[in-house]
Amino acid sequence: MADEPALSRIEQHGAEPIPLDERHGKPHTQFTIFASTNLAFAVVLTGFFPAFLGLSLAQCVTAIVVGTALASVAIGVLSAMGSRLGVAAPILARGPLGFLGAWPMVAYTSVFGSLGWATVNLVFGAWALQGVVNIPLAVIVIVTAIAQAIIAIFGYDLVHLAARWTTIVMAVVFAIITVLALSKADFSFGVNPEAPDFIGVWGGWLTAAGVFFAYVMGYATFAADYSRYLPANTPAWRVTMYSALGNFVPTVWLGCLGAVIAGFAGQFDAVPAIEQLTGGFAPIVLITLALSTIVINTVNIYGGAISVIALVPRTSRPVAVIVLTAASAVLAIALQGDLYGSFYDFLLLTAYIATPWMVIMMLDYTVGGRRDPRRIPELYDRTRTSSWGLLAWVGACLISVPFWSWKHYTGPIAAAHREWGDLTYLVGAVAGGVLYLAIHRLTVARRAAVPDAPVPAAEQGVA
Repeated sequence: MADEPALSRIEQHGAEPIPLDERHGKPHTQFTIFASTNLAFAVVLTGFFPAFLGLSLAQCVTAIVVGTALASVAIGVLSAMGSRLGVAAPILARGPLGFLGAWPMVAYTSVFGSLGWATVNLVFGAWALQGVVNIPLAVIVIVTAIAQAIIAIFGYDLVHLAARWTTIVMAVVFAIITVLALSKADFSFGVNPEAPDFIGVWGGWLTAAGVFFAYVMGYATFAADYSRYLPANTPAWRVTMYSALGNFVPTVWLGCLGAVIAGFAGQFDAVPAIEQLTGGFAPIVLITLALSTIVINTVNIYGGAISVIALVPRTSRPVAVIVLTAASAVLAIALQGDLYGSFYDFLLLTAYIATPWMVIMMLDYTVGGRRDPRRIPELYDRTRTSSWGLLAWVGACLISVPFWSWKHYTGPIAAAHREWGDLTYLVGAVAGGVLYLAIHRLTVARRAAVPDAPVPAAEQGVA
């Protein structure tokens, strides 16, 4: 087993399983890899949503906690899969979906997902720096993109190291912002029927919880990428716990902070809001936030590059990093005018289709026996083009469509019962679980009825 991280050379592995003698690291690194991405002002701005839905402070807080907790636990479980099997997330997706069946899921939620996150962070970093110095946005975006590409090209160990230091620095910065903001906060606000997006208390609560669930779920399709080098004997509960806390703690902290200050900040424009909150500290805070986006985007681009390799195996990881970085820079310069509207539209759709997949992945790992390392070769079998889990995923997505409450499409049930809030995540999760279990039971019964049919070892009771 390799005890020391490789910081001085470019990572050699892509989407293939990590050899046992190269597995290294401690489970607590999962906390900082996720915390570094969530200690961002975008989370504070997301915290404005519950207040704009007219919820009371207590309702805002509980919605943020519940939505974040559910998604955080899911990501923790997905991270534990990576550490046990030494395989990246887009490869694990082939388990229930098949080699080609995983293509749509990986292409949209992983590759385009990394582009979406990287684009938002590039623009926000440029905005933050422009609040201090007068430099064209395109110049800042290009320089920042080059810096993040260098770290991502060096790979796993350097990404983790950068995330560790970013977590410490940004925790201090947001502690200062919290103290300054809370000194101006009004903790007494209650339900506000005059709020711009008020749809009722219950519907608003579900929608607010869904927004935070969707925000955290954005990293679900990358989770195993950052844990696959951990030793195979690392306790799964530790990987799950640290990964979950790395999402839960900073997201709840900054989300609740956003809900508290929504009343007096009164805007989504990030830089003016920071200047209003921090006063004379604003230049230091803005520069720090701008630099932190480099590391946040490194995590995004690294995960996206692994997904590109999974889709196009002959692509090298450095080439995939360069392509994704260049694409995100172009998008950042082109979409700066409607950044948050485009981002949250994309975020919701991603969560709509990723939620059933997440449930199916966890069931395939536990009930379906995917946790057995002897089944790893199945994930690289090109002849296994699809699997029954694909039917469960597509079916669950279709069942959830009538409940969609999206800017570009509102399902008939959502349109008829706006006061119910956004039920898409709940419906998709339940449908995905029920369909997978039903199909799995049928396939096991079918194998049992055919004496010569091969049965995977894990389904024979071998752990």
